[in-house]
Amino acid sequence: MTMPRTGTTGGMDLAVLEGEVERLSDLEAIYRLRLTYCAFVNESHFDRLPELFTADAQVDFGNELGSHHGRPALAAALTGLDRDMFAKILSHGHVADISGDCAEGHLYIEGRLIVEGESFITLGKVSDRYVRHHDGWLIADSRTTYYYAVPLALGWADEKDVLRPFTSP
Repeated sequence: MTMPRTGTTGGMDLAVLEGEVERLSDLEAIYRLRLTYCAFVNESHFDRLPELFTADAQVDFGNELGSHHGRPALAAALTGLDRDMFAKILSHGHVADISGDCAEGHLYIEGRLIVEGESFITLGKVSDRYVRHHDGWLIADSRTTYYYAVPLALGWADEKDVLRPFTSP
């Protein structure tokens, strides 16, 4: 962003500069929030995921984990996953737009999972709404849509299988 200069002094407008620094700091906090989510998944700290969401968050995982409203429901859905599931996810292309104490954004995720003994490769898009709380930014609404989720052994070379829903066979 090009910073405007004031009339005759040639100096930067301090209020504009402060606003831009705040916006960039907020974006960094939101990006780190999602990176923390990925780290919790990759390190099998599923029990810590609810702390990244608002108390009344709406979460749709886009797979058999289902949709959940609120931290208690989310925590219940994630109970035991560290014992039952292997999951590694990578996030790409995270963008967010901030409007006051709210923001909307999306990112793309690649996943490598083992579900019921079978290896899967996944690709999806996560659409989020974030809100600023006294303790920082939290996820208020999250919806995942998978482009594909296929067993690794099958791959996605057979075009009719590319859009398989994410369910174990």
